[in-house]
Amino acid sequence: MNATRLKKLLEEMIQHEETVLTNKGTDYASNEDRLSNFKVLADLLGLTPIQVWGVYCFKHLLAVASYVRNGQVESEPIEERITDVRNYMVLGNALIAEASEVEPSGGADDE
Repeated sequence: MNATRLKKLLEEMIQHEETVLTNKGTDYASNEDRLSNFKVLADLLGLTPIQVWGVYCFKHLLAVASYVRNGQVESEPIEERITDVRNYMVLGNALIAEASEVEPSGGADDE
């Protein structure tokens, strides 16, 4: 694949990923907090949001591994699983960014 075709493929992937992320985000979380599904489930299960994210992300990675091993996945095309994995990287990055924005309380500067 030449550089021009690869660039076009990347642009198509990014556009599709954004559409999927937006559409699925509406199904799973509110507009006010696109990460709320991870947080709600974390509270219910006594986990952290990033741990919940990890479970979901690894589910898609296992499907990709199954494709690598067997040459197919049954439930949906491998391209959609790759889209999901890439979108989960965005969501994981968002959880990490949000966690780093939270100011710790109870430190020496609070006195």
